Amino acid sequence: DWGSPYWEGFAYTNGTDVTTYGYSNLSAISGSGNDNSENYATCYMGFYGMAGLKIDTEHSVDFTNRGAYFCLPTYVSKYVDDENVSFAENHFYYSVKITAFAGENEVANREIVMADFREDANYKMDEWTFVDLSWIANADSLYFSALSNDANEYGLLVPTYFCMDDFGIQAPEVFIGQSIAESLSIDAYFDAAGMLNLSCESRINDVYVYDMAGRLVKNISVNDNNVSMAFDGV
Repeated sequence: DWGSPYWEGFAYTNGTDVTTYGYSNLSAISGSGNDNSENYATCYMGFYGMAGLKIDTEHSVDFTNRGAYFCLPTYVSKYVDDENVSFAENHFYYSVKITAFAGENEVANREIVMADFREDANYKMDEWTFVDLSWIANADSLYFSALSNDANEYGLLVPTYFCMDDFGIQAPEVFIGQSIAESLSIDAYFDAAGMLNLSCESRINDVYVYDMAGRLVKNISVNDNNVSMAFDGV
């Protein structure tokens, strides 16, 4: 009746279009699924910014140390940078809040930052990013809701889409030098915004980060027991 198909929820796609700007393009801005996979999911949370996902509890995995990969769709990534919108100029942000339920009871909730230009932030989730979901425990359903200050009196203006892949995958390992790991107890993880977080029983003076080729890509001086590092431009 509206002249075009309308849908909400999750769509299964193999889209690779990182150029076309518009709601009909369901492709992730990365151009593929996580780790160059051919297929992934795109979710549209609709005008009211909400969508649900039922977990098959009979066949579901134990979510201890597990999660999923998230990425911005091409449409949203380009919308953020559009000169008529400009998240950076207006200090907008866009997040997806996940609320886990067991029956009608809320288990917990977390917020995934998809784009953030508040204050000194300069972040877009244009690459597949692992998000920890171990906190969903024994949930049998998840509800996704969009949050943003890009809104007017009628509701959100930002397109309420996100891409997801490898739901239930094992968390990636964070490598710490063997000599350090043997002598200290260090907790290390990447959060939803791509920040590397380190927590140690002893004071950390300096942190050096190397890529797989052995090249130094970042180093900072800390002098604290806890570290949170951004990787913008790395």
